[in-house]
Amino acid sequence: MISIISPVYNTGNCLEKLIEIIKKNLKNISSKYEILLVDDCSKDNSWSRIEKIAKKDYCVKGLKLKKNIGQHNAIYVGLKYSSGDIIIIMDSDLEDNPDYIKKLYKEFLKKNETIVATSHGTKGKKKRLISNIFWKFLSLVSLINFPQNMTNYTILPKKIAVQYLNSNTVGFVYAELKKMNLKVNHLDMKRNQRHSGISSYNIIKCIKLGLIHIWDYNFINRLIFSRFIKKRKKFFKISSFINIKQKKK
Repeated sequence: MISIISPVYNTGNCLEKLIEIIKKNLKNISSKYEILLVDDCSKDNSWSRIEKIAKKDYCVKGLKLKKNIGQHNAIYVGLKYSSGDIIIIMDSDLEDNPDYIKKLYKEFLKKNETIVATSHGTKGKKKRLISNIFWKFLSLVSLINFPQNMTNYTILPKKIAVQYLNSNTVGFVYAELKKMNLKVNHLDMKRNQRHSGISSYNIIKCIKLGLIHIWDYNFINRLIFSRFIKKRKKFFKISSFINIKQKKK
């Protein structure tokens, strides 16, 4: 069984299109799949759209979070509630092109290892330059190889997802897997333009997220200070769910 996990935040207007293209690409791969839409307390009509879609399509499952917890945390929740042996993580705004599902799946079958997509094609020259500098700097301070333009678009086996869920931290999936010394392959893809609306990641949020990544993954923090931090797991509350049985927390 394949689980597609997509964090949702103010992308209600493109969810029907997202589901349509995902299902088209899964048609020749497997008849057993689920699509988990994790609504990160959106301010638009995302949840009502998810309810409408899920009531018509038993393969679609909706989870609504009680408060906004951020994209990476929403992905963690989706992993927690997923049922598939193979899991695909992708954004809900259609920038992660669902047509690459078949290519990701094919590469996964060849190597039976986690694959994370890197992207190109939508950023302007200035944004691309800033992004390249950031990833190189993050690689330097973290001692982790971050390829240019990393995305959340990932395919991984359930056993790896379980290892991540059992770890003591919640964060950028690629970085968390690398922290556990797990092998991750990369696949280059062309990213789509955003389907509609404006990205919630403005310059301030991007800088804030970048600083969080630098703090979380710099080698001094990981090798020294992390020894004195009590291990803990984060638990996030769900206010509503559709077509899914709530698990024990």
